[in-house]
Amino acid sequence: MGLCGAYGNGYNNYFQFDKSTGKALKLTDFFTDVNALNKIVEPHFRKLFKLTSKESLNDNGFWFENDQFSVYENFTFQVGELLVYYNSYDIAPYSGGPTELLVPFEEIKHLLKRDI
Repeated sequence: MGLCGAYGNGYNNYFQFDKSTGKALKLTDFFTDVNALNKIVEPHFRKLFKLTSKESLNDNGFWFENDQFSVYENFTFQVGELLVYYNSYDIAPYSGGPTELLVPFEEIKHLLKRDI
């Protein structure tokens, strides 16, 4: 007889809406260049997981398309920082747990195209 365990399936989703239209907003609604944003946020991700800039993300257990880091659409703004949140299974197995990245506004404010 095999044993199996049940995993909790909690998750956090953050949404931004345009107050006047009710439209859900995406990264491209806030940032002029998402590729440049990825380059700013990636070192924070690598530091959190103690990975050098040369190490493969996917060889270290992550699931990024083409082994390229990307900021996920699950984000919000806090006082003085951008919060990017990856739930379990978004970029890694359940055992990796959720990942929360905090990036100071000072590093990204030049990419913002709307007031926060």
